[in-house]
Amino acid sequence: MKDITSEFLKIQLIFTALEILDKILSNFGVDVLEALSSTCTLFTRHSIGLGPLASDLLVAFLLITAHGGVLMCQAMVFAVTMNSKANALLALMIATNFVELKGQVYKRTDTNKLWTLACQDIVERFELLLVLCFVVVEDISNGGCWVPAAATLLVCGRIFFWEIIIDIAKHAVLGKFNDIRPGIYREYMRDLCVDSLDHHSHNMHKLVGFCPMGPAALCLRMLHTLFTLKGDGPPQWHLRAAFLLVAWLAACVLQVVVGFSLKWLAYLYVRHHAALAGGKSLPRAINVTPAGAKLVPAAAAAAKPGIGVAPAAVGTAAAAGVTAGAAAAGGGGGTTATAGAAGGTGSVGQAAAGAASLQSACAKAADVVNVRHSRSDEGQNSSSWDSLCCEQQ
Repeated sequence: MKDITSEFLKIQLIFTALEILDKILSNFGVDVLEALSSTCTLFTRHSIGLGPLASDLLVAFLLITAHGGVLMCQAMVFAVTMNSKANALLALMIATNFVELKGQVYKRTDTNKLWTLACQDIVERFELLLVLCFVVVEDISNGGCWVPAAATLLVCGRIFFWEIIIDIAKHAVLGKFNDIRPGIYREYMRDLCVDSLDHHSHNMHKLVGFCPMGPAALCLRMLHTLFTLKGDGPPQWHLRAAFLLVAWLAACVLQVVVGFSLKWLAYLYVRHHAALAGGKSLPRAINVTPAGAKLVPAAAAAAKPGIGVAPAAVGTAAAAGVTAGAAAAGGGGGTTATAGAAGGTGSVGQAAAGAASLQSACAKAADVVNVRHSRSDEGQNSSSWDSLCCEQQ
């Protein structure tokens, strides 16, 4: 029992370290590739020399190699736990996900943080699928047969299924502890579809923070294993080369088909969501783009995680009310302001009238927000806009 516990702790430590490295390399990979693209553009315009291009290329090469190595090490950890007879795989999954859940539950989460977590889960599930495919390919290589073992496929399917279930439970707990309505995920889906329609095809992976070069390196390693697989008879290299060429052409066609299909599905979802909203332009559920640039003020979403951002009309009304109140406070209206400018002084009564006007404007803006929230499904109040008006007062 002592040996089993020691081995499990070692595997858990290695797997946790690999997960952290994977997230770090994925995050930096997007920025490094963007920097390399900008450097190549400047180099073609003869704005910079060969030195910056070579340095960026070296950094990108090292990062992609490290990312592919981390994914391969994750596959090796899964292979070791699969071959273990002490249920180490199930214990590893429970331990790693419980630690992640514990770290998220005791932190205050808003819609932006939840969006980042959802994007990380999307990337993790895709990379997990590639890692499991790598395990199956290595099992085929060790068995010397083109047909994978049924037991290996069953275990891989169980891993992927339970990871999805654990993610669902994690998001359910986060929504319960942070009072976030489940409908926010539909708004995430709408925002993601809108962004995918507005972006070019080669930039769509940036929407969720996905670095494709590391998983691509792992795919090339799998193709190399399949290409050099020794069967029962002598290797027929010309047939394998022809098969590889056909597979490459099919992958190119599949890339175009999948790209257009995703665009079309995104368009249908956006149109369906707009039809449910009655053709109205709804606010975004997230206040930052994947690159980190702010789109709209995040005061309301930060105060109420499940609400999102109030419409622009409400914000304009609040700003107009505050401006009117400030103008009244400074001069007591247009005529009084002129008189005050001529006389050089103001009266206490004018200042009091301005303060009353400001309070009335804040109350009107709060009433507008209360009406909007009372018509929504969540039925939440507008204390965030009250605090916003009071801060401006």
